[in-house]
Amino acid sequence: GISALAAVIGGLIGVLSLRWHSAIFIGRSLNRAMFFLSGAFFYADQLPPQLRQYILFNPLFHYVEFVRDGFFMSYQAVYVNWTYPLLFTVPGLFLLLLSDRVFRRHVEA
Repeated sequence: GISALAAVIGGLIGVLSLRWHSAIFIGRSLNRAMFFLSGAFFYADQLPPQLRQYILFNPLFHYVEFVRDGFFMSYQAVYVNWTYPLLFTVPGLFLLLLSDRVFRRHVEA
């Protein structure tokens, strides 16, 4: 899950950078923001409910919570679900493949 999402995000940034070089800089900023908001430094239940509702929009946060749930016996990921990050990963993969096809034709022409 996490590696598929990373491949989608990295691939889309790579494909978009074929057409727009500034996509690399936007991608770096996006990756940095997603990393700091991924939950690597905090647990979901440590956050106040007002902030948690916004952090839950990050699909990477869901994956990190599931890894934490699988690694620690005493931790339960109660605020996340599997379907939300998959709604980004699976369509993102199709978008990546489609955009790769479109932008490569544009670059080759």
